[in-house]
Amino acid sequence: MKNLLLTAFTLLLSFNLFAQEEVKIGELKEGKNVITANISDIKTEWGKLIATQGNANTLDSWTIVTDKDKGNGETYHMLLAIAADKAVKVASILSFKDNAFFIKKVAHGRLTYATTTCAGCNEACSPLQENGAFICSDCPPGNSECTKNSSVTNVK
Repeated sequence: MKNLLLTAFTLLLSFNLFAQEEVKIGELKEGKNVITANISDIKTEWGKLIATQGNANTLDSWTIVTDKDKGNGETYHMLLAIAADKAVKVASILSFKDNAFFIKKVAHGRLTYATTTCAGCNEACSPLQENGAFICSDCPPGNSECTKNSSVTNVK
C-alpha cells in the first residue's frame, strides 16, 4: 500500500511539473484577429532573440495572422512581429478555440514556445507553414538570401 501511494504521489507530481496550459493572446472580433493580452514580456524577449541572432532591428508591428498551410491546406494561426524595414519577421504558432488565440504556458509560470525568425529581404522572407512546419518564403531574385532561425523562448 505504501508503494502504491508513493507511486501515485510521484505520478501526480510529474504531471504537475510537466503540465501545460494555454495563455490567451487574442480574440477573433467581428471577423478580425485582435491581440487582447498585454504581450510586453513577449515583445521584450523577441527583441532580445533577434539581437542574439545579429539583427539590430526593432520589432514594431505585431499581429495575429490566420493562413493556410502551403503543403496540406490546413488553417493555422501565428503571432507575427515585423521590423519597421520588414527585413526581419518573427512568428510563433497559436492554437485557436472558442474564438480565442492561445500560446502554450508551462505550469510553473513561464511561457515556453517555439519561434521562427526569417531575415533577409524586405519584400518576402516571411514565416509560413508547409506540412505543419515553419519555413521562410524566398526572397525575389536579385535580393539577399532569406535565412531562417528556429528557437525555443522562455518568458518570465
